[in-house]
Amino acid sequence: MTQVITGRDAEVAAWMFETSGSFPIHYNLAVGLADDAGALVGGVMFTGWNSSDVEVHVFAPGLLTRRVVRLIMGIALLQFGVNRLTVRT
Repeated sequence: MTQVITGRDAEVAAWMFETSGSFPIHYNLAVGLADDAGALVGGVMFTGWNSSDVEVHVFAPGLLTRRVVRLIMGIALLQFGVNRLTVRT
């Protein structure tokens, strides 16, 4: 079962940038997805928060399950309080 990793934003963001080959950008929050051994296997990054909208970037090969989508929606609503969510995969 996939574990959710919070409170390690810098580590998760660095892993996402390196693993996906993306250029580092400013982020508001990064949440990791780990396997049973605790190794990062995916991540969700929130960027561009403006009080109304936040962009979500997902790098989670094969892990975008209903549980992960609920996690993304919950964070967007409860943490950021937005009324719009822009998703980038």
